[in-house]
Amino acid sequence: MPAGFCSALARNVFHDGVYQTAIAAAKSNNEAASGYLRQLQSLYDAYQIGQDYDALNTLAAEARVFHPEAANAFAKQSALVEKFGSLMAVPIQPCRGEK
Repeated sequence: MPAGFCSALARNVFHDGVYQTAIAAAKSNNEAASGYLRQLQSLYDAYQIGQDYDALNTLAAEARVFHPEAANAFAKQSALVEKFGSLMAVPIQPCRGEK
C-alpha cells in the first residue's frame, strides 16, 4: 500500500486500477485451482466405478500434490480481500507542492 494519497480521487484510482486488478487475478487463480481439484475429483469418481486402481492412485496422488497450490491460491485471494480495510485507512494528505 502507498504511504498516502493526495486525494480521495487518487485513492479511488488506485483501488479501481491496482487493487481491483490484483483481486481479479487472485480470484481467477483461485477459481482455476479449485476447478482443477473438482476436475480431479470428478475423474476419480468416474474411475472408481470401473475400479481402475492405477488411475485412482494416480489421481489421488495428483490431488495430494496439487492441494497445497490450491490452498495457496485461496489464501492469496483472501489476503488481498482483507487488505481493503488497510487501503481505506491509508491517509489522504497534501502531496508535495500542494497546499
